[in-house]
Amino acid sequence: MSTYKLRIREELTDDKKAVIFVLDGQLDTYSFELLNTAIQSHFEEKRFRFLFDITGVDYVSSTCMGVLMAALSTSVDNGGLIVILNAAPKVRVVFELFGLTEMFTLTTDRQVALAKLKSA
Repeated sequence: MSTYKLRIREELTDDKKAVIFVLDGQLDTYSFELLNTAIQSHFEEKRFRFLFDITGVDYVSSTCMGVLMAALSTSVDNGGLIVILNAAPKVRVVFELFGLTEMFTLTTDRQVALAKLKSA
């Protein structure tokens, strides 16, 4: 079992139409259900715009990449998007290996990320 638990803090944007997830820990086989449940609860509330601040994430498994890809598909199908903020170099490499840097919006600038959420 993972010794470095994933912590998720959720915030709504001022217009309450987008969700900011601040993640800390490892996105691994043991935490994917926690991540998926958090995302799905907002889909049920008809929120499809997400910012994932992954400054505190040092590992992403293929299982969690699958959760993010499924979330992206649902978001886009409903007029939303997903923005990834502050991916560490070794985490960004995972996005690159999966060919996802063109599907997801990745940025290191919080204001740019928030602006993209508003424009969706």
